[in-house]
Amino acid sequence: MPRFGQDINVSLLQLGYMSGQTRRSLALVVISYYDRRPVDDLYQLFNTIGEQAAGIDFNICVVVNSTSDARLNLDIGIPIQVLYRSNLGMNIGAWDYGWRTYPAYDDYLFLQDECYIVRENWLDAFRRRGEELGVGMVGESMNQSWDRSWADLRRQQEGVVLPDHVIDGKGVNRVDYYLKFLHDAGIEPGLGGRHLRALVWYFRGDVLSRIGGFPQGCNYPECIASEIGVSKRVEGLGLRVEQLDDEPFRYICHREWNQDHPGAPFTHSSTIKRRIDQLENPSWRMLGRMFARKLSNSVRGGGERRP
Repeated sequence: MPRFGQDINVSLLQLGYMSGQTRRSLALVVISYYDRRPVDDLYQLFNTIGEQAAGIDFNICVVVNSTSDARLNLDIGIPIQVLYRSNLGMNIGAWDYGWRTYPAYDDYLFLQDECYIVRENWLDAFRRRGEELGVGMVGESMNQSWDRSWADLRRQQEGVVLPDHVIDGKGVNRVDYYLKFLHDAGIEPGLGGRHLRALVWYFRGDVLSRIGGFPQGCNYPECIASEIGVSKRVEGLGLRVEQLDDEPFRYICHREWNQDHPGAPFTHSSTIKRRIDQLENPSWRMLGRMFARKLSNSVRGGGERRP
């Protein structure tokens, strides 16, 4: 396995492990990890953290959603805190656990382990945006397909049947399911479904305290509703929820950056995949998929991610 300071190019100074430094002057990077996944993506994230200067000092906490008593052996040579919890609430549940365990930081950046850093000053960019007047939450990717009224979304989802979207034993429109979750959690849904995807989230510590952390889903659709609910809680404070840059994934990318819904456990077709699948010739479809995989792999290596 790679080690920090050897295969991974990082210094303890960059990570904020400096003599006499207090946690109040540091940001905390909370990384979610599911113990049934391979550790390759997690090591890639650590590698890119070492390659790209953050711009401010920080500590790292990995929160493991556990399905067994096995422990994560991170052979990376620096003191990263690893926490273990039951596998509940997916990455949002893990992030919430990390914040509740270490609630005293001024800044929090929440990442999935499938993320990787693509530009320097990545953490400073989030802090600067989060310090702007009226901003309460910053992320890398706004869910554009849900940036419409609830009525429009309900019409769009008519006839769509998804697993576990059930109320009182009956399958329902997924929009109604999510709105019920928000209502039960005491979250005002607002006029529509605009929200940041739960891939990369930044918060100031005071905002996290004001919203009371993150609502926790017990199954996949509840986790989707939780993702929406976090943005709605912030908006309920009169604060703005914003994408960091006009272009998504500007500083921190996700291994499924070219999917319409990256990070979701169900398969979601990307624009590229849809176009490939529309090709009539099977040989061209096969070549197209090979090209798409090659493009994705090259992006994961830290290269330019624009198609």
